[in-house]
Amino acid sequence: MYHYLVKSKQAIAEFAFDIFDTDNSGSLSKEEIKEMITYVYGGAGLEGHLHKIIETMDNSHDGKIGRKEFIDAASGKFPALLFPAFEMQVVKL
Repeated sequence: MYHYLVKSKQAIAEFAFDIFDTDNSGSLSKEEIKEMITYVYGGAGLEGHLHKIIETMDNSHDGKIGRKEFIDAASGKFPALLFPAFEMQVVKL
């Protein structure tokens, strides 16, 4: 647990990616992205968030978000996508 608590932002982004890559394919499918968006933003405006995130992050235009695409975007335009991983770092006393 200690090693996770002191990870860099890139390591946190990799961990967040792994949380949502439930089939371990190395990319996030539309369904995995939808699950991530629901967790981070809630159900309101789901389709709008989904379209914007895929359009912005999918540099290869294959309809999936690869690990590098996710890490780059989560470190830049979409830092809220790291929320699930950062939330796990909070130690409640």
